[in-house]
Amino acid sequence: MKLIITEPSILRIFLNKTKLILFMVFLLISACNSVYPEADSNQQNNKNSEILKYKISIKQNIKLGQKVNLHFTLSNNSDKDISFLTWGTPFESSISSNMLSIKSNRNILPYQGRMVKRGKPTANDFITIKAKSTLKQELDISKAYAFKTQGTYFITYKNSLLKLETPLNKQSLLEISPSNLIQTLITP
Repeated sequence: MKLIITEPSILRIFLNKTKLILFMVFLLISACNSVYPEADSNQQNNKNSEILKYKISIKQNIKLGQKVNLHFTLSNNSDKDISFLTWGTPFESSISSNMLSIKSNRNILPYQGRMVKRGKPTANDFITIKAKSTLKQELDISKAYAFKTQGTYFITYKNSLLKLETPLNKQSLLEISPSNLIQTLITP
């Protein structure tokens, strides 16, 4: 017994499967574009990262065992005042988180500072930076990072999110770009 399949039925099955596959590919691409609207979010992130800008500086040569004072500058490039939570930023009274990336001889200098567990922030935990102005802060980072050997150290401020205070005590996050990369030489 021979089974004869006519050409139109094979063609119809092939076309139906092809349509189904094309439809599924279309749905997958559409879903990816709606979940990851990269062009729009990248443009928004670039705008946001320019609103507030960190810059750090340090003495070029520091003797081993001396304080390692890092100077932070935060610039508000917008036309509005911005209030933000100081926790985990240089504008808190002391270092309370691993906010820096420090490397020497391809080794990462570990954070050895205090770890803080907190409750809900109060109004006193926020600071306001006026429109088109800057805030400056100096911190001894050797209290949180152990500079035990001589050599060249490369430092950047790595925190990229600030918790903002908005009307009605709501909070939102603002992404900012990492700071500039600086270096210092620790000598004997």
